[in-house]
Amino acid sequence: DVSDSVYINAIIVSGTSVIGYIIISATINKLGKKPTLIALSVTSGFTSLGLYFAQNSVTVVALSAINVTFLGICLNIELSVVVDMFPTTLRAIAISITLMIGRSGAMIGNVIFPYLLTLGCMPPFVLIGAVVLSCTGLAMLLPKTDLKALE
Repeated sequence: DVSDSVYINAIIVSGTSVIGYIIISATINKLGKKPTLIALSVTSGFTSLGLYFAQNSVTVVALSAINVTFLGICLNIELSVVVDMFPTTLRAIAISITLMIGRSGAMIGNVIFPYLLTLGCMPPFVLIGAVVLSCTGLAMLLPKTDLKALE
């Protein structure tokens, strides 16, 4: 039997995502894509690591909400940067390759996670945090595409 708190927590995480998307859509042009991407992905990486140290369900829900919201926003910002970087004739394939690589990483993660869990609870959290923070490093290499004319 599933507790009602499971559904309530899922609603809280989803509601936070909706609020996050509304806020970011109103502020992204003022902040810029690249700085926003970097700030949100750093925060998301540390919330991923922080989930391991959470002491109660309220903290887990709060960190999960921040993590899910910021990672979703980062994905959309990344896709908009990809659209800005490539000419019209290559945009569809560039986005397709970007999404394919992300899904491939998810499949690899699903294979690796059971092995990480045999090592303990901490390795999966560290892996997720490290991957997100390493992606932040890669995001720093992206060109600034704000107010760039589409080709």
